Amino acid sequence: MKKKMISFFKKNYIWLILLLILLIVAILFAFRGSIDKVVIKDHNLYQYTDGIKLEYTGEIMIDKETDEITQLSVKDIVMELGTDPIYYEDEMKVLFPKNMAVVFPLHGTQYKVNYYTTVYRDIDDIYIEDRSLKRTIKDAIIYDGGDIYLVVDKSTVTIGKEKIEVSPLSLVVANTQNKVAYVYNYDKDEFKEFKDLKDEVIISTDSYKVNASLDLMYYNEKSRLFIKSIDKLKNLEK
Repeated sequence: MKKKMISFFKKNYIWLILLLILLIVAILFAFRGSIDKVVIKDHNLYQYTDGIKLEYTGEIMIDKETDEITQLSVKDIVMELGTDPIYYEDEMKVLFPKNMAVVFPLHGTQYKVNYYTTVYRDIDDIYIEDRSLKRTIKDAIIYDGGDIYLVVDKSTVTIGKEKIEVSPLSLVVANTQNKVAYVYNYDKDEFKEFKDLKDEVIISTDSYKVNASLDLMYYNEKSRLFIKSIDKLKNLEK
């Protein structure tokens, strides 16, 4: 019997290797599909895109079609997502449809977190979680590589003479090309738009300052530009 099995493997080893390769590929595709799709039930979501509040209700699927395209499907609507964060209406929680950067201005450092990363508030702590990590986060700001900043600390947004106190999970958008800025104060659920912008948008705490118009952080009496190529960054670790 043993000799027959050895003979069988010798005669068919090429086909067996091909079968094994196909099996491995199928498993990889299945795994990739499981991490590229997220289905959200029993939660209403919303986001601000170009100053417009979009609300999503019902079963919501977010699907990463390619490295460039991520789609949201709800009911009969399918729309392509940008980097605008998505808020849970009934939880103090935010989901990012694309890879994002976590910037630590006090140290002048910057790291990447993967698409579908969530940031949420639990009492007084802010947590960040993705497929490979879960940790608290503070003295940091989350950046999309372009115009979008999500604050994780109590902050002050200064635009000219106006100062806006914002809570953790608040959103700041500074689009210098179109001379427009948006500030969404999460705790108060207040949204402000600034048009024909002539002043720089500054985000500051007691510990650090960020110039959102110039994508510039200040630390230890030094300054450093944000890295816009997020995929070149090292992943944030636990």
